Amino acid sequence: MTDTRPGRIVAARHGVNVADADRTVSGGDDPGEAGPLIRAFVEGDRSRLEAALHPDVEVHLSAFVDPPSLLRGREAVLRWYGRTAGSHRSYLHRVTEAAPAVWLAFGRMQLSEPDRGMRDYQVVWMIALRDGAVWRASSHETEAQARAAAGSPRP
Repeated sequence: MTDTRPGRIVAARHGVNVADADRTVSGGDDPGEAGPLIRAFVEGDRSRLEAALHPDVEVHLSAFVDPPSLLRGREAVLRWYGRTAGSHRSYLHRVTEAAPAVWLAFGRMQLSEPDRGMRDYQVVWMIALRDGAVWRASSHETEAQARAAAGSPRP
C-alpha cells in the first residue's frame, strides 16, 4: 500500500520509491543519487538547497517570470529563494534523463501575487549536474523548450 501522507514527491520507476520520499509518482526515469538534488532545487527547500548547489551555479528563470531572471552563484540563488518564500510553491511529479547528468523535471508551480491571486502552471525544469551538484538550471513552459536548453547547458 502506498503512503499518501502529504510530503515530498519524487520520480519513481514502476511505482518504486527511488529517493527516500513519503510519496512516489509512477513514470519517468530513476534519478538515483541525483533525485535528492533535483527535489531540493525544485521544491526550494533552503535547508537542503545550499548543499545541492554547485559554487558556479546559474539558474535562468523564464517560465511564468516577468521579466526573466538569470541568477549566478550559490548566494544569488539562495537570496532569490529567500525573497520569494511564501509567494510560490513547486511540486515535482517526475524526471526524465535528457542527456548524461542532465535531467528534465516535470511538475507544477503555484504563484501567489496580491494583484492577480493564486495561479497554477505546469512547468518543466532543465537541471544539469556537475561534481554532484546542481550546476545549470532553467524553467520552461514546455518540454520542447526544456529539451532545447538541455542540449546546450552552457559551460
